Amino acid sequence: MKKKLLFLLGAVSVLGAYYYQERRKKFDVPSAYRPLSMVTTPPWALEKPVVKAANELLSRLPRKDVDAFVSEETLNGVPVTIYSATNEEAPVVLYFHGGAFVYEAAPHYHEMMADYANASGCTIVFVHYRPEAYPAPLADAIQVLKAVYETTGKPVGVAGDSAGGCLAAALSLWARDHGMPLQAQMLIYPVLDREMTSVSMQEYTDTPLWNARANRAMWENYTQNGDFGYPQYVSPMRETDLSGLPSTYIEAQQFDCLRDEDLEYGRRLFEAGVPVRTYLNKGLFHGFDVLYSQDKTREIVLRRARRLKEMMENV
Repeated sequence: MKKKLLFLLGAVSVLGAYYYQERRKKFDVPSAYRPLSMVTTPPWALEKPVVKAANELLSRLPRKDVDAFVSEETLNGVPVTIYSATNEEAPVVLYFHGGAFVYEAAPHYHEMMADYANASGCTIVFVHYRPEAYPAPLADAIQVLKAVYETTGKPVGVAGDSAGGCLAAALSLWARDHGMPLQAQMLIYPVLDREMTSVSMQEYTDTPLWNARANRAMWENYTQNGDFGYPQYVSPMRETDLSGLPSTYIEAQQFDCLRDEDLEYGRRLFEAGVPVRTYLNKGLFHGFDVLYSQDKTREIVLRRARRLKEMMENV
């Protein structure tokens, strides 16, 4: 029995070492991010029982103390957390978190939003939109935008990552179409194309943290109610006219199934005459910034904040 157990442990160790080396060769990421790069998201992680359990856990996780003014408010019925460096009025940026349209915000966003506020000089309105199928998340985004427009004379922008990047891009389109122009949009590895036809989407089925298989499950869930005749507000890549959109920062990651659609959206914005800066982070992957304490993460977050400051002040 003891020999069998030792044999089994040895076999598991060998297989584990083989898996580690193969992942390392396939996804050559910085050493600090390597342990996280061993993990990818299975489609079942978006099923309701799993999501419910995960959201309950997220709600109990502690948040770090931050050096910023923070308040919890409700705007047009939507809960928000507001971050600012001072009590003085400043440009306002609505931020939408990632989470496949089903997960609540992870704790690292609290520190990240405070850093964005301090480094950009903007007031960050972090939107706790309903994690449901379309149109609920975008409807919440629109309500918050309307409330902000009614109460500030300062420039207004939007930002978001992953699924939140989709909401930010869709809200920019909606705002343009409804006469509420925005100053800037910052799109961090955004979800943009439900058609999923890019080369990276076909290739990256097991990339770190996020992959094409999970992405398909996400779209199936998010679009279960249809698009109500506005496909571009569900999937911004479906918009044929990108002219008139605000100055844009868009960021893609090398090992991300969303990489090519993000780069393509940046190219199309440029061709439409939109001022745009498109970045590709080599060696990184979707959601890498959950490791918020890493120097590389801090460096990139500071770059985002500086570009956001430039865009919001360029009136």
